[in-house]
Amino acid sequence: VYEGLLERTVQRVDDVTLAALYRRAAFSVFPSLNEGYGLPIVESLALGTPVITSAFGSMREIATAGCALVDPRDDRAIAAAIGGLLTDDVRRERLAGEARERGIRSWEAYADELWSFMVNGGHVDGRPQSSSGVS
Repeated sequence: VYEGLLERTVQRVDDVTLAALYRRAAFSVFPSLNEGYGLPIVESLALGTPVITSAFGSMREIATAGCALVDPRDDRAIAAAIGGLLTDDVRRERLAGEARERGIRSWEAYADELWSFMVNGGHVDGRPQSSSGVS
């Protein structure tokens, strides 16, 4: 226990438990150095929970709203971001509001957009998209 916070490791939880953990969290922390997509970021944001994540690669592309970006190689920056969101209720709630406003896309909608992106040479609905298809 650190200053009233309980630290516990949980492994292999079902989807219902995982969703409950994301909803209960004040924010999630995912400072990955390299990630193919960043599903934990999307899961957290889809449930309205802000995320501290990397300012690189796919994480940066996903983190358009509801996120605080950090250099994942800088322990002090990560600690400062965690401390900041633990103590700044206004900022944390603003990021949570941004996360809730993002909306949720179905897997079918994502697959349709990805298919359109691949078939139309990087364009969705006539608009150029980023290389990951995230706009």
